[in-house]
Amino acid sequence: MFKSIVVAIFLVGAVGAFVFFTNTQKSPDYHLDVSKDSSTPEQVFSLELNVGAQTIDDSVTITRAYLTESGFIVLREVIESKLGQIVEISQYLKAGEHADIKIPVGDFYDGTNELIAVIYKDVGDDEVFNDLDTPIVDAKGSVMARYVKTGEVVPASLLQANTNSQLGHMMGNMKMETVRYTNDGFVPTQLDIQVGTMVQFVNESDTDMWVASNVHPAHDILPTFDQFGTTEKGGVYTYVFDKAGDWKYHDHINAAFEGVISVQ
Repeated sequence: MFKSIVVAIFLVGAVGAFVFFTNTQKSPDYHLDVSKDSSTPEQVFSLELNVGAQTIDDSVTITRAYLTESGFIVLREVIESKLGQIVEISQYLKAGEHADIKIPVGDFYDGTNELIAVIYKDVGDDEVFNDLDTPIVDAKGSVMARYVKTGEVVPASLLQANTNSQLGHMMGNMKMETVRYTNDGFVPTQLDIQVGTMVQFVNESDTDMWVASNVHPAHDILPTFDQFGTTEKGGVYTYVFDKAGDWKYHDHINAAFEGVISVQ
């Protein structure tokens, strides 16, 4: 009888100890799953850029940014409703959340044109901004950009390069001319057109094409005449020339290949 009682007490104690130690081991894991595991919905962040409305003086302040990849916040001009050149970039930013980012505005910006802020990824993660770096797109395929003075979202139409997929919508009654980009350069090297003519640059070479206004590499003769990226073989870049002048240009990847569009 005595042995039976001892065995019973031992079994109860063993079961109690098993339950106690099991609960004390599982409890921390449960809390980790809820509050610290980045895979939970509460911890999943998306690309974000908040810019408070501000007057541009010697710097631009980015209220908050969340980068899904390491990169930079880039300030670009908007000239007569067309995307212009880069005027300033932020310091290198690691992937994650950042607040109150100040980007100094230097001599490249005279205050005339509107500025937008765009998130770029650091391709190769070399911590140096260069031509390989491109805007980060969100889950919907949109570029994250905001107007600096108002903080409002920049429409996708301003940020998209003109491609062959857009020609039907853009053409209407507009006159169009073609320049071919070959392994030997642009053909023709000089094109005479009237104001308001659309020119399509067709890549027939075996390499990527990046059409841009002179002077290399600033592209500042006609700042909006720049495809701001590369087009593969078979691709098309289009630009509507609405200002008279002799607009010299080149391939940014191979600056020895040049051409001129004479607009009257």
